[in-house]
Amino acid sequence: MKGICLLGETSGYVVDAKASKAVLQALLQILDIKLDMTELDKKIEDTEKIIKSIESQASREGYGQMAMPQPSSKNLEYIS
Repeated sequence: MKGICLLGETSGYVVDAKASKAVLQALLQILDIKLDMTELDKKIEDTEKIIKSIESQASREGYGQMAMPQPSSKNLEYIS
């Protein structure tokens, strides 16, 4: 194999650490590697706070609830 590309679905609003973790978990499973994701989990919390802030601001400004799709592990079923 000369190369590979793994992609994760994001909302498009901010850099999505949750999507990054999903892609990384798939890769780690394929390679049978363990990795400490504590720092990535902190980034996920930060990202979720930013998204909630954006949603709150949009609601206050009359834009209503913004649709923020969340990556789903079922999207990775084809990877084994």
